[in-house]
Amino acid sequence: MRKIIMLGFVLLLISGILGVSSAQAAIPAIERAALIALYNNTNGDLWSNNSGWKEPPLHSDGFAMPGTEDSWYGVTVAAEYVRSLYLNYNQLTGIIPPELGNLTNLEWLDLFSNQLTGSIPSELGNLTNLTGLSLGDNQLTGSIPPELGNLTNLQNLELSYNQLTGIIPPELGNLTNLEWLYLGSNQLTGSIPPELGNLTNLQNLLLCSNQLTGSIPPELGSMTNLLQLWVYSNQLSGPLPIELLNLTNLYDYKSDLCSNYLYTDNIALRDFLNTKQIGGDWERCQLPLICKCDINVDGKCDMQDWLLFGEDWGRTDCNEAGVDCECDLNVDGKCDMQDWLLFGEDWGRTDCNEAGVDCECDLNVDGKCDMQDWLLFGEDWGRTDCPIP
Repeated sequence: MRKIIMLGFVLLLISGILGVSSAQAAIPAIERAALIALYNNTNGDLWSNNSGWKEPPLHSDGFAMPGTEDSWYGVTVAAEYVRSLYLNYNQLTGIIPPELGNLTNLEWLDLFSNQLTGSIPSELGNLTNLTGLSLGDNQLTGSIPPELGNLTNLQNLELSYNQLTGIIPPELGNLTNLEWLYLGSNQLTGSIPPELGNLTNLQNLLLCSNQLTGSIPPELGSMTNLLQLWVYSNQLSGPLPIELLNLTNLYDYKSDLCSNYLYTDNIALRDFLNTKQIGGDWERCQLPLICKCDINVDGKCDMQDWLLFGEDWGRTDCNEAGVDCECDLNVDGKCDMQDWLLFGEDWGRTDCNEAGVDCECDLNVDGKCDMQDWLLFGEDWGRTDCPIP
């Protein structure tokens, strides 16, 4: 009987030792420090749920003992490394600490729908095992770090509903495993980088409600797995690329091109995109052009002016017939936009009179010293080392 009791005691002791040993299988100190930095920088004491993080007994750093991290709310540990952080909808306030870049085995980082401020740390580009990064619906500012282009295992990138500025980094074109790219509802500027055409596995592209300009690059036609394309409410312009006809997997009536300055003369492309557009008519919901200047002097103030001159289509230094300039640079008897077309910023030169220019050299030897000499010889039109005929 005594032997049985002793054997039971030994087994109980061994079981207790193993249990303690298992509980104390701690993650690396640098990873624990990263978790603590996240808690401290985002007011962890005020999170909606912070269970486990400060469960007694406490370590000298003020948090639950090493080896308990897998019981901390939102943290998943496997094989002694932090594998995921799910702290979405949890009332995090403050900044994302750069120390999170030390969680190099992390596969998912989800901080969606909190009240985070500040910029996205470039150190997140160290998390090369990430398959999902969700920082949307916060109050993040600054630019999208180009270092995120290092996350080549990423399948989901969600940065929408923030206050991000600057351009879309071309480096995002390196994320060839990406299936979801959500950058909508920010303040992004510049053009859509053609490098995004490398994302041939992409299924959802949301760039809506930004301040993007320029045309839609034809390279987007390579995204043949795309299911949804949302680019509405930007300042995109010009003709739509015919390559968009390759996007045959787009859901019917689930994409949105509205509230831009887009158009096409291709009937097949127009009809195709109408079958994909929410509401069935992407042309009708484009923004109207309001220009102030008939820049190409064809008697109309229309898109042709924009196509030729881009941002200059809305110049205000012109009248209905052309422009108010000071110099008939092309010597056609009129001081109008044709002078601007030929000479750009020189159209307003003041070193000329109505008939031409006051120059010192008849460089083309036509018996006159006038703007024709400038046309042929540029800056040399005012040479003084020649005789005046």
